[in-house]
Amino acid sequence: MLQSLRILLLGSLAPGLALAGPQERAPAPDAVTDTAQLAELARAIEPQVAALRGLEFKRPVAVELSTRETLQDYALRRMDEMQPREVRLAYEEMLELLGLIPADMDLEATLIELLQSQVAGFYDPADDKFYLVAGLGESFARATMAHELVHALDDQHVDLDAQMKGLIGDGDAAAAFHAVMEGGATEIQNQWMFGNLSRTEMMRMATEAGAMGEGLTDGPEILWRPLLHSYVQGGAFLKRSGGAIAAAMKQVEEADLMRAFAEPPLSTEQVLHPSKYWDADKLDRPTRVRQLPKEGSGWRVLHSDTMGELGLAILVDPKRGDRVGMNPMTAMMQPFANKGADGWDGDRMTLFAKGDARYLRFDSVWDDADEAAEFAEALGSKSASFEAALA
Repeated sequence: MLQSLRILLLGSLAPGLALAGPQERAPAPDAVTDTAQLAELARAIEPQVAALRGLEFKRPVAVELSTRETLQDYALRRMDEMQPREVRLAYEEMLELLGLIPADMDLEATLIELLQSQVAGFYDPADDKFYLVAGLGESFARATMAHELVHALDDQHVDLDAQMKGLIGDGDAAAAFHAVMEGGATEIQNQWMFGNLSRTEMMRMATEAGAMGEGLTDGPEILWRPLLHSYVQGGAFLKRSGGAIAAAMKQVEEADLMRAFAEPPLSTEQVLHPSKYWDADKLDRPTRVRQLPKEGSGWRVLHSDTMGELGLAILVDPKRGDRVGMNPMTAMMQPFANKGADGWDGDRMTLFAKGDARYLRFDSVWDDADEAAEFAEALGSKSASFEAALA
């Protein structure tokens, strides 16, 4: 459900796990230190990525070293481009009413802090430029660049920015599209790593990634699980597999990746259950739910969006709040679906306001009565604050 973060940027986390770790750490002895060096690496990696992706770059990608301030400025600008600040504040109120974040949490500041501590590099589709976080060692930097150059290449052919902006107002569909982008880029990145890094470099980076991921799961699940879903489950979806472990030894077919960009999945349900997208006999498109306040009621809409199966799975997760240690293997084993949210077919959540009063309305559609009952039971046992908000 984390629409703000999902549509925020095309970022790269550590190779293998995609976690960059705290930026306060000391620079690596072989750190990339200037833009000229970065540009030289990019020109060498571009044709390798193009060959793996099966597309050609239309133009070279601009590159620049990033600081914490660069990333913060970019994150704030992208948030403003995607949604007005008043809408983001309403979204924060919704998460508080649902009990998904503490009432005193500054969501925007927390998101930026998360990005600053975990992102290794990012591609800005608005100016077609790749930014690398300063201080990364050369091997780490090259692997990060391989990921981001896939985004740049895809953007030159399918205009990622326009597609993401077209999904504003449907956070679930945006999350599904983000899973295609990140899953595809991670797959090409992994292929590049196996072909261009030594075994010693790979082992060192896996160890480093595990150590660096410690801070990712410190905050509420709604802040980090959707992000992880994009990278881990996105790749499994493209390989037509329900889970990352089963998909580990498979490769994404080029035709499947092209189809997923041309006809993106419409929901995280399709990403979580790939047969509901890939199998014509099991195709399951979401039901669109529309909500309006009663005429003359005086209530106005502050924010309205779709949670989707992923968001509802987090909401009713019986283990939500448990401390989760993170390394490349546990990342691949993370459960993104559960019985309480399985069977989702559509939903809409809207926050209404009348003066200082708030009313949170939620309507959902399920595959059958049993699935609806399972969700209601899971919701009642997990989130009393949500029930109170609806009462």
